[in-house]
Amino acid sequence: MAVYCGMLLATRWDLDQPGGGGYKLSISRKLQRARARAMEKPQVKRAIADARKDFVAKFGREPLEGEPLIFDPDFDTPTPYTDEKMTAMMIEAMEAAGTPGHLIYAYRKTGMIMGADNADLWTQAEIDEWNTAIAEYEALHGPIGEEK
Repeated sequence: MAVYCGMLLATRWDLDQPGGGGYKLSISRKLQRARARAMEKPQVKRAIADARKDFVAKFGREPLEGEPLIFDPDFDTPTPYTDEKMTAMMIEAMEAAGTPGHLIYAYRKTGMIMGADNADLWTQAEIDEWNTAIAEYEALHGPIGEEK
């Protein structure tokens, strides 16, 4: 679940599958191309197939058009996770995986996960927002790698 939850959180895209996604955001052409490449990866295909199985197990049917493929299991009807719950789940997964504190802090502040492998997908404003969050972390905790 962490793979596709992380993907939805990081990009908040619609999965372009019947009943998929539910988190829509206008995205750049670069991000659209990256999304298309990601959708071809075996782990993403497995995650989508697993999500469909989870949906059928919970609701006894295939998802309908417009229903979230990734749903909040606390509800009796297909209901997307709230942003707050998705953020909490993501932070919990990041902490469990041993993600460095500065990255968790920046994620909390920006809602983005930025790294060298995806930096070309972000606008300058988003990069500036990320860098500001990293600078705030360092102001609070000291230089990265030398935190108090």
